[in-house]
Amino acid sequence: MPKIRNMGTATMKFAEGIIVSGSNPQLYVSGNININSSAEPEIQFQVGEEDRAKISVNSSNNLVLHNQFINKHIVLKVNDQGVTREGIRLNGAVPEVVINEQHGVSGDDSLIDFRVESQSSTHMLFVSGGSDRVGINTDSPDYTLDVAGDIGVNQY
Repeated sequence: MPKIRNMGTATMKFAEGIIVSGSNPQLYVSGNININSSAEPEIQFQVGEEDRAKISVNSSNNLVLHNQFINKHIVLKVNDQGVTREGIRLNGAVPEVVINEQHGVSGDDSLIDFRVESQSSTHMLFVSGGSDRVGINTDSPDYTLDVAGDIGVNQY
């Protein structure tokens, strides 16, 4: 049977959950957390009791990342051998998805490469984040647009 240990300043209210105040971090879990709900389970993030973001599973079983703050972004970053790089930004101010947004970054150290795979090519479309080049069916474009294969142009 699970036990509650080391409560410190926490107050256990079974109808409300666990309320922890005065510690840092306010809640630390070693192991797994299971969120089970009869409707749409969610994790709500607040700052000063204002809703800012939510992670949930909707009724169609989609994972939903929802930034609830007006005109702000959802940013996915990665740690590349100690260097944090921004990969994808869903821009809340304009309806677009941005790969390698240059706002607030310096040099090409923060840029990542972007590629789209097809059935037989791992680099069907390849954008080199640091060299300003696009390759089609090549992972090392030598020109602004480098196509390895046939090119067709239809004139109407």
